[in-house]
Amino acid sequence: MMLLYAYTCPKCGANLDQWHSVANRDNPDLCNCGATPCRNVPTATFYIDGLLDPDFPTSAAKEMKDRKRRMSQEEKNLKDSGEEYPNSR
Repeated sequence: MMLLYAYTCPKCGANLDQWHSVANRDNPDLCNCGATPCRNVPTATFYIDGLLDPDFPTSAAKEMKDRKRRMSQEEKNLKDSGEEYPNSR
């Protein structure tokens, strides 16, 4: 399996993209200046649905707002029926 890896040359600062097998990823081709480039490790290389939410702060705030709304509605329904909500304030 060949993957595309990103490298940066420490000598001239050039950014290089090279195809290598996983076993050969730490042996990149030399840069045009003759130096051996260093492999860049990106912060996110892929996205798996459900494991990473790019809108986390927004979605977390929405989830919290929805949860508070549900709890408030449950409390109102219990008070209307004459029961006490266990976590009421």
